[in-house]
Amino acid sequence: MTRASFWPLLFCGYFLLQVVVRLAFGPGLELDEAEAFYFARQLALGYSAQPPLYFWLQWGVFQIVGESIFALAVLKAVLLSFVLVLLYRLLLRVVDPVVAGIGAASLALLPQILWEAQRALTHSVLVLCMAVLLFSAFWQVLERGRWRDYLVLGAVVGLGLLSKYNFALLPVALVLAALIMPELRGKLRWPGLAVALVIAGLMVAPTAFWALSHADVAGGSIHKLGMGAEDPVWARVSGTAAFVVGLGGFMGLAIVVLAPFAIWRDRGRVKVTPLQLRFMVLGAGLTLVLLWLVLLAVGGTAVKDRWLMPLAWVFVPVSVVWLWPSLRDGQRRVLGGIVMGLWALAMLCLPYATLRDPGYRSADFSALMAAIQEVQPGADVVASDSIWILGNLAYARPDLTLARPGNLPEAAFVMVSENGADIGPLAGKVGPAVPYMIAHGNRSKTVEIRAVLP
Repeated sequence: MTRASFWPLLFCGYFLLQVVVRLAFGPGLELDEAEAFYFARQLALGYSAQPPLYFWLQWGVFQIVGESIFALAVLKAVLLSFVLVLLYRLLLRVVDPVVAGIGAASLALLPQILWEAQRALTHSVLVLCMAVLLFSAFWQVLERGRWRDYLVLGAVVGLGLLSKYNFALLPVALVLAALIMPELRGKLRWPGLAVALVIAGLMVAPTAFWALSHADVAGGSIHKLGMGAEDPVWARVSGTAAFVVGLGGFMGLAIVVLAPFAIWRDRGRVKVTPLQLRFMVLGAGLTLVLLWLVLLAVGGTAVKDRWLMPLAWVFVPVSVVWLWPSLRDGQRRVLGGIVMGLWALAMLCLPYATLRDPGYRSADFSALMAAIQEVQPGADVVASDSIWILGNLAYARPDLTLARPGNLPEAAFVMVSENGADIGPLAGKVGPAVPYMIAHGNRSKTVEIRAVLP
């Protein structure tokens, strides 16, 4: 085994172990897992407010290993492994394997990646993978500029847009970064970029048409931006504050850990920062500026830290690689120990957190099915306004026919309503509501179960 191959094997082995941990803890599905399980049982141009690529990939894994928690965990593990391996390969172009490995592993300094990505996230993990791939593909364009490099770039942009909509900021920012930097400005071929744009557009077009024809579904997450404030000036101030707070929360741990090393480093060892790293930082910085401008333009007042995963991750590995030459051997061992120790800590704490409060994974859906059968004996068609409930029912009872509001069956079914779903013209055929409490960990939620007759 060579030094260069050690790190990819380490990363893949770590996330393979996480698959084992996921299978050992919690028989139920998390929120994002339930969404993936419910939608990925079939292929479609669109499913929800999220782009469809993650569900397509999950469908493919289902075809290989079956519809199971194992399939959910395997896809997540593969994507997270790709994130670190791709980043390692990207950094390996400018530094040796040890520095590239520590730089890739330094993503542990971002809690959204170290904790939330392993515990619950789906689409955000995929778009993070696409973001790292985009930086690699774009640098290949700048470094070699062959036609096939532009073809690959177009395909990566298309896949990224099918992963999560905030990815759209990244390719724009990278083009701007290349135009700003004198060393790179002349390396862009506009015909090549046009071809890449056409490829990306063709890949996204079918889903875009679906989104336009299902605007109520595709736009279902726009409210998360917090638009609609009465005072437009206050909305811009609130949006800027939310952006700063979100970025601070995302980068906080990394700043706390890396700041002492930046202060106490040996400045006599400072070397010139490679062009690739400067381009990566400028591209990421411009992406954040674009996000802020979007918030100002639409009057958004809310920013979730996980939205920053594909946009702001760059600063941590680049900072580690930049600092490394100016650190003494003891400082390097400490920094490397912190980075690797955080991954080990997450491996231990994730199971502990699940045992202490299993949360959504602990919900007993066999008990819910028993309650459904009491309301309507022999019920085999269930509708719900909760994707978490539908996903878990699909997992627990594959024989059930499941539906959502807006696509309700004409035959008899049972409605399990979490949010008081409107069933429209069927309102006169609904039986009395039977409240039922679903316990999940230290929390619970109450739903209403109602029979709907033909």
